[in-house]
Amino acid sequence: MRESIFQSYLARYPGLFYAPTVTGSSTADIRTLGQARGHIVLNSFTGPVGEVYAGYGLTRLTTGDWGGYVENDWTQCDLASKWSLAQTNLEAASADASIMYTTYLSANRSPSGADPADMAGGYGGGTGVVLMDFPGYSLINAIIGLNPGV
Repeated sequence: MRESIFQSYLARYPGLFYAPTVTGSSTADIRTLGQARGHIVLNSFTGPVGEVYAGYGLTRLTTGDWGGYVENDWTQCDLASKWSLAQTNLEAASADASIMYTTYLSANRSPSGADPADMAGGYGGGTGVVLMDFPGYSLINAIIGLNPGV
């Protein structure tokens, strides 16, 4: 059902998505920001309980050891712990631009600790994909400027 609904969106809005990520038959590698510019890039297609719809998204984020490329531990309440995890992933992205790393700067503030705004700080080096709540203008420009192929 979900897949047929998604297919109807693809039919209604041709060219909106980065085509290699929405074939329904294979996942895609992404080479540069320039290739995806102006399109929505589908990272993955999952259902409500985490089931993965095969044939959609980016290969590195849907198959194999995606945990080696994705940092998404939002349960860290301590800013230093969360930043250490994020920084490790950002450093890996900086060292190898051929792999699309994804770093979430999400954080949980229960009962006290880092919240999403605290995590949206700056960094240097190639970054891969950085997902964040409450980013500022300066951080967005810094991240765009650090990624090759812009």
